[in-house]
Amino acid sequence: MFEMEKHVKPAVILGKIVFDNDIVNELIEEVERLRDVGLDAGNKLVGQLHNNEKSKQIDIDLTSDVGKMWKKVMDSVGDKYLTDMVGRLSKSDCFEVWTNHAYAGDYNPYHTHGCNTVAGLSGFMWLSNPQSIEDKWSEWTANLEPGSPKIPNLNNASGVIDGWTQCIWDVTSNQDMASLKPAGEEWFKPTVGHMWIFPNWLHHQVYPFFGEGERLSIAMNWNVYDSDEQILMGRSEEQKKQFYDMQDRRKKEKEVLQKAKEDGFFEKKVNGSIDNFPSEDM
Repeated sequence: MFEMEKHVKPAVILGKIVFDNDIVNELIEEVERLRDVGLDAGNKLVGQLHNNEKSKQIDIDLTSDVGKMWKKVMDSVGDKYLTDMVGRLSKSDCFEVWTNHAYAGDYNPYHTHGCNTVAGLSGFMWLSNPQSIEDKWSEWTANLEPGSPKIPNLNNASGVIDGWTQCIWDVTSNQDMASLKPAGEEWFKPTVGHMWIFPNWLHHQVYPFFGEGERLSIAMNWNVYDSDEQILMGRSEEQKKQFYDMQDRRKKEKEVLQKAKEDGFFEKKVNGSIDNFPSEDM
């Protein structure tokens, strides 16, 4: 009778990357090296990782050999998300990465990440998984009817999402779903080598697990720097002229400051101030 096109208007776009075991193992080696000597990141994070003497969050040094390699990879990941996922003419700068050494009872409450630019990106990646999380998932999926979707069911205190990460971009109820409102949340099972990247405003949380072993992950943030083309997109000719005039002023100011520095102007001012300052002998 007639054809209908499907038009989906996304509320959020997440990117998924799967890294091979060689990269995962190299990262684990660096994380283990930093476990007892790296800088504590917990004092700036909301993670409640305190139920084991090994529970901690550690900054990854992006100036080390592995850190430099990883930053280069992360910048490529951020750039690809911006260009391929959201079509933005921008560059990313991964400026911080930290570890999450979580043990039984540890969790990360509902939160977002901070960046230094108007737009920002955040992400997380799993490096190792406790067997208890895998066993709970295997036990639950084994009881599903053949062909049933593997969507976690929280009824009967199933515990199937213990240790999982939940992302929330909207609050929806069963009534909302019945009235054709799309879901506003999703749970992600920890899977070694899998990374998710998303806008830094996306709320998320990590549920505690209960069992032996460590849930090891890393998290990271990117600043986003828009190109001139992106900034001027949709602007009027007058706004574009104002932008370029401002860029010219900034360029001239930098040139004046650089010349003053080369001429030793600031040193002369400092020395002059010291020379002219009254001494205690007067």
